[in-house]
Amino acid sequence: MSDQINQSAELKEAFIEHLPERISSIESSWEELCRTGWSKNKFQQLFSRIQDLAGSCGKFGLIDLNENVFSLETYLSSFVDSDISSLSEKHKVRGHELIDAVKVALERSRTLSLGPAGQRNGKLAFYIRSSDDLDLAPGLTTSLQENGFQVLTFIRPDDLEGEIQKRLPDIMIIESHFLPQLENLSRELKVQQERQNRIVPTLCLSQTKDLKQRLLAMRLGVDAYMLAPFVTKELVSKVTELSSPTEDHYRILIVEDDPTQAQFASSILDKGGMKTLAVTEPLKVPEVLDRFRPDLVLIDLYMPDANGIELTTIIREHPDFFAIPIVFLSGEQDPDKKLNALSFGGDDFLSKPIRSKHLISTITNRVQRAKALKPRAMESSKRDSVTGLFNSRYFFEKLEKTSIEQATAPSGGGVLLVEIGSIDKRKALEEGKRLDSLLAQLGHLIAENIEGQDIASRLSTNSFAIIAIRPHVKNLLELAANIYSAIEGTPFVVEGDQKRLEPAIGISTLDQNTSEVLHRAEKACTFAWGKTGQRITMYSAELEVGDQHIISSEISDIVRDAIQHDSFQVLFRPFGDRDENPQEKYEIRLRLRQGPGGQLSSTAWRKAALDQGVMGDIDRKLVEHALSTLELKRNEGKQVELFLEQSPQSLQHMENIDWLKDQLRARHLVGTGLVFEYRIAELGSNLKTAKRVIAQLRSAGISVCLSKFGANSPALRVLEYLQANYVCIAPQIMTADRDEAEHILSLIRQCNAKIVLPRLKEPAEIPEAWRAGSDLIPIVSEP
Repeated sequence: MSDQINQSAELKEAFIEHLPERISSIESSWEELCRTGWSKNKFQQLFSRIQDLAGSCGKFGLIDLNENVFSLETYLSSFVDSDISSLSEKHKVRGHELIDAVKVALERSRTLSLGPAGQRNGKLAFYIRSSDDLDLAPGLTTSLQENGFQVLTFIRPDDLEGEIQKRLPDIMIIESHFLPQLENLSRELKVQQERQNRIVPTLCLSQTKDLKQRLLAMRLGVDAYMLAPFVTKELVSKVTELSSPTEDHYRILIVEDDPTQAQFASSILDKGGMKTLAVTEPLKVPEVLDRFRPDLVLIDLYMPDANGIELTTIIREHPDFFAIPIVFLSGEQDPDKKLNALSFGGDDFLSKPIRSKHLISTITNRVQRAKALKPRAMESSKRDSVTGLFNSRYFFEKLEKTSIEQATAPSGGGVLLVEIGSIDKRKALEEGKRLDSLLAQLGHLIAENIEGQDIASRLSTNSFAIIAIRPHVKNLLELAANIYSAIEGTPFVVEGDQKRLEPAIGISTLDQNTSEVLHRAEKACTFAWGKTGQRITMYSAELEVGDQHIISSEISDIVRDAIQHDSFQVLFRPFGDRDENPQEKYEIRLRLRQGPGGQLSSTAWRKAALDQGVMGDIDRKLVEHALSTLELKRNEGKQVELFLEQSPQSLQHMENIDWLKDQLRARHLVGTGLVFEYRIAELGSNLKTAKRVIAQLRSAGISVCLSKFGANSPALRVLEYLQANYVCIAPQIMTADRDEAEHILSLIRQCNAKIVLPRLKEPAEIPEAWRAGSDLIPIVSEP
């Protein structure tokens, strides 16, 4: 067993070592298709390589990488039998996004699999912590490593002094009970920081709210102090933030009617590393706010046309700026008048003449505090901070409400999906401010062309959605035409350069099925991109295209060959846990390729294997893959739960159970994350055998799931008899209305089983009642 594990590890390491070249080749091929034009043969070769990569990643248990490559494959599968002559800009961008996601997953996989050598370019963290059994933040070290950190742990602070003399970390993490010992260490740290001209931030983790301990941390120069209970994700985020100092140029809007005073304040703040914009005409402030998007407003109290108090009231009425820091600037010396000004929404008051250090310190502190509070404020905000339109969360809430209203009192209307093909999402991070400026102008233009009751939202970097209540379809088309013409005819100005945008608009009428409305609008928008002239399409049933999959007559031979040569590919497809359980859950599926770019349907090859009586052998191979994956994940410090389908043939051979128990004991994996999935209809012929085998599985710590669960009376009786841990709902009953769905879910709950939803072609097709009542929801859709 040891030799087999070592060989597997060596093969995996060799595979990972050459992964960058394979992914680079895929990226080059996609770029060539984008650059030189569509070639069906070249695409077929590319698609075949991607399929091979997905399957190979699964075999070596690279779940994250497998998941991302499979997402790329799923997206490109729509082009396999397509008659397109060229790729649209939208398709090019989406392909590059998915390839970039694969590259990110590759780096994570290499870091985890190749150990410290794969982490040389990551940040270094020194972690002073207790022994494992007293660890304040279990899992923190592993999570930091997964995020690119190299973590050195020290149980005694004294051991750290010598290491600091050799090299400085990017961050130090210390548990609070070690603080008294940090004083001597701080002296050495200070010496090395001065010598290397570097600052090392310190994060302290504490179990107690003791004020003396908090004061000690402050006096020792600790940068952040966090209290238990800890959320690992938040800890990693804080460590990343502290160890990645950014040169954040705060944006300050100066409102001062005296140009000389405005220039003076601007020059002080510019020298302090801030970006300023001075406005000497107070009435222009509202329009400048949307364009400049400041972090703070420095405003004179006494000005003609509009004074500081009046402007503050107006600024606070804007949903995006109700919490922005506002600092008054004035020569006013009367304390009562200062207090009165602050009572109208100001945050601070600075007296003229301005002192440079005082101004910079006040502005910096106010902006930093506002930024620290911003994430909490954003949770309740309904607006997108860049465009001024509603955010996507509010949009979906309103779409759900509007759909329900349409079901009870139809008033007409629809959803418009507006996509901008000329925005390159790959460059979004590089272009930053330019993109924000462009999106802000787009948001303003869309807002100008809709009515007051319409809900317009930014859904992504290049897409916007609008809920519009209109009595007739022609009114929706008129609205779409107005928005289209406005976008196409507007020269958008970004940092002095003019940019023309190419829109496409898909429209779907409203009904009670929320997810289907947006899906239809997306389909119509996709169709619109292929049109010449005005790219506007109203959804109709004619847009739906059915695919016919041709099954080979030689499936039996293909299956036998796959067993002999172990040519089944392995795919990991994730579930989302409604309870946000940190344990990752995946469904493992085998795939059988057929020719370049093709694959047999699982129904076809599974039936052939059952007819030949070899499905039990295939079941064992899948179990072997699952055990290897659990072992690899355990070595990475991660717990996962794997769902794998088993056939009724595996129930007939008790020696399989004995073999499985031996494997679990030998690998120390008893009770660590296996879920066997059986199709309920295949168990009906011999329930007594099934019950006996399931009892044996449970004794080995293996859970059981009944799939294709129809939720009728016989199915519920089988569930109660077998006492399965999970049921996976049959796709055909997902069409049940809300009341019926809630009744079915209630009956399943009474049997103490958790509920898994099936994979649909579009995850958005899952009705809300099922989504709300289930435990596990598939994340990656069926291709």
